[in-house]
Order: sequence, then structure tokens, then C-alpha cells
Amino acid sequence: MLFCLCTAAVFDFQQARAEQEEEYISNTLLRKIQSLKKEKEVLATTYEQEEEYLTNDLSRKLAKLREEKMQLENTLEVEQQNQIAKLMKKIEKLEHETCKKQAALEQVCIMLN
Repeated sequence: MLFCLCTAAVFDFQQARAEQEEEYISNTLLRKIQSLKKEKEVLATTYEQEEEYLTNDLSRKLAKLREEKMQLENTLEVEQQNQIAKLMKKIEKLEHETCKKQAALEQVCIMLN
């Protein structure tokens, strides 16, 4: 009978020990799961912040490029207008010179006749 009691006591002790180990493992795994969940949330938040930063940065750069494009187009238009004005002056000058030479040539022709 004493043997049965000892065996029962050992069995109860081993069972209690096994339950403690299971509880320890469960608690450890639960803490690890909670830690991973928190890490996942931090990563998601960081990702969202980085995505927002990049979106805002790209939007600013796009706006700057659009502004630079407009300025370049305006500068090009002004430059083209200046070139056209110069060419028109040269054409007018050449036309005037041509008229003068034509008139001079007509005078020479009249004198020769």
C-alpha cells in the first residue's frame, strides 16, 4: 500500500511537472506571438509612413518638374519670338537694300538709254 501511495505521489508529481512545463511552453509561445504581432504592427506603421513620405516626395518633385517645364516653355517661346523678330528685321533690311539696288539699277538703265 505504501508503494501504491508512493507511486501515486510520483505520478501526481510528474503530472504536475508536465502541466507546469506545458503552461511554461504555452506562456512562452503566447509571449512570442504577442511580440511578433507588435513587431508586425510596427513594421506596417513604418511601411505606411515610408510610403506616405515617398508619395509626398514624388508629388513635390513632380510639381517642381512641371513648374520647370512651364518656365522652359516660356523661355523657349520668348527666345523664338526674339529670333523671329531678328529675322524679320534682317528680311526688311534685305528688302530695303534690294529696293535701293533695284532703283539704282533702273537709274543706270535710264542713263544708258
